[in-house]
Amino acid sequence: YIDQASGPGFVVVVAGGNEGDKRLHARASFNPSASLRFNLQGFGIIVGWYTGNITSLRVCSSACVSVPAGQSASSSLGSCQINLDARTTSSPLNGQGNFEIDMNNCIGTYRLEVDGSAVLDAYLLNADADGGFLDGLQADPFGGYLGTVGSPATSRRAIAVGAIYSTPSSSTTHPSFTDLGKIAHFSSRGPTRDGRIKPDIVASGMFLRAPSPNNIYTLNAGTSFSSPVVAGLVALMLQQNPNLSPEQAKELLASSSVKEGFMGTIPNNTYGHGKAYALSVGGGSSGGS
Repeated sequence: YIDQASGPGFVVVVAGGNEGDKRLHARASFNPSASLRFNLQGFGIIVGWYTGNITSLRVCSSACVSVPAGQSASSSLGSCQINLDARTTSSPLNGQGNFEIDMNNCIGTYRLEVDGSAVLDAYLLNADADGGFLDGLQADPFGGYLGTVGSPATSRRAIAVGAIYSTPSSSTTHPSFTDLGKIAHFSSRGPTRDGRIKPDIVASGMFLRAPSPNNIYTLNAGTSFSSPVVAGLVALMLQQNPNLSPEQAKELLASSSVKEGFMGTIPNNTYGHGKAYALSVGGGSSGGS
């Protein structure tokens, strides 16, 4: 919908997501089968997308709950309640197969087992803090995990924004001055499932001072705080050119972004095209992020 609605004078800027340090995405290429281990401490949903063919699907611990492709089933492994839905073998969204597994009251290590010949991307949603895949992870060079960017940041025309450290904290769990400007641990990484680079750009997102009730300001963190920085730059662009397209806005941001040696080769799926900079609006000389 964002891709359809976007156009000259209508540019969407979105948060890239805060799952970059979580083990929520696993990829497997298999023929004839694949097995992906994962942990849960209560509740979780696994959504799988695949190109190729899957003939059957199982969730196992000491025993298994299974379902053939094109069908659904509900069962339990001890106290763990499992619903497997593999009825969608060709999605109208992209022509690819997908399935969903809902798990409740499930504690421990389980296996997702799949038969067939396919490339599978599995995503663990709504899991507790300790939940995550143990196999099929794709680490980036900066301490996070690739493939953790989610919708709507995966939109082709939306400008997806990642977060960088912008303010140090005295807490031992937060970055020192030497980390300023580097990617925030939580900032979601690309690529999209079809291989596109995301995020498109990064900006200050940990920490930013933001207004709070009772006429005070507090420090907040997240890509939800870095994306408004870029939205403001895009608003200034549109003020100068009301017919600016999303593609033109991305090009302006990319061409004037700050690129530093510790980022690696730019663009990439951690920093996108670099740090958003105020010169992208076509005037002024002060830095943005």
